[in-house]
Amino acid sequence: MHSINFTTVLLVVSAASLTVAATLSLLVRRRPAVSTAMFAAFGLAFAALAGVMIVDVAGPDRVTVVTESMHVLSLLAATHRRLLVILPLVASCASLCVLSVYRERIAEKHARDYRNAISFCAGIGLIATIVVLIESVI
Repeated sequence: MHSINFTTVLLVVSAASLTVAATLSLLVRRRPAVSTAMFAAFGLAFAALAGVMIVDVAGPDRVTVVTESMHVLSLLAATHRRLLVILPLVASCASLCVLSVYRERIAEKHARDYRNAISFCAGIGLIATIVVLIESVI
């Protein structure tokens, strides 16, 4: 019987939230009201990624070693995962800051660069989260 890995659950939640945020960031120009849902999606992603950081820092070291030759690879993957999770965390925080200032005004013409930055942060954060998720399963 397999136990549920809490870090994996948090990473799946953050990946799903960032997928929603990325989709809404493409729709916000036409419907400014989705900015509230986008803010909530980024907030959920940020909370889940912060949870991953807390579990990785405070939790036990869960490096799985199958053979002695895999030990170095397992250590590298664990270290890379711990460092890479910072990227979507910072991207989500930056998007939350921009959205907290602009809210529904993010759809206005002068906020185009901010909309593009939010879309970029959502995309990069999603890609990094998927990579971290893959590495946590390995």
